[in-house]
Amino acid sequence: LIGALGGTGNVTFTNAVAEGVDVCRISNQLGNLNGLEGFLGLVLSAQGGTTRIANYAGQFDIAKGVATLPQQRINADCATIDFAGNVDLPRWLVDIQARALFPEHPKFPGVIVEEKGQLDRPNTRLVNSNQVQEYIIGKSAGSILRKLVPGIEPAPAPTTQDNSASQPAQAPEPAEQLRGLFNELLKNR
Repeated sequence: LIGALGGTGNVTFTNAVAEGVDVCRISNQLGNLNGLEGFLGLVLSAQGGTTRIANYAGQFDIAKGVATLPQQRINADCATIDFAGNVDLPRWLVDIQARALFPEHPKFPGVIVEEKGQLDRPNTRLVNSNQVQEYIIGKSAGSILRKLVPGIEPAPAPTTQDNSASQPAQAPEPAEQLRGLFNELLKNR
């Protein structure tokens, strides 16, 4: 019976609330990545809370019991969530990927979450953890360095001279300084 389902469907939310995550709290914490405390605050901010969704009108197609969700967007407070995937009802499987972007933080790569597996207990994983880590390291490395090694300041940029004009060389990024510090600490063990 389920394998014979077919057609199209629409889903509409008006003044809905999503439980389990507060995207505004995450967005606020992205603006406060000031070292280890900021990173831990970001991790904690992703747990619990609610997110308000003013309205959403989505659609899906279903053939032979498999619902296909084309790329869609939910506009929530402080974030947009794009998602797509499918739900295979006869085999009781789900495969959906969602990406949350935070307009107040345009350089943040967003959070891409994938849900795969059994419909009633899918495996959930963060797909772009490396990109998120790179962003966090880049944003908070300078303050972490200053806390780990009091008195450390970014190295002044050396100057190079040529016949036309002198231009400062590029100073290392805080993330590079932090990696260098970790490498030095590991060498001295």
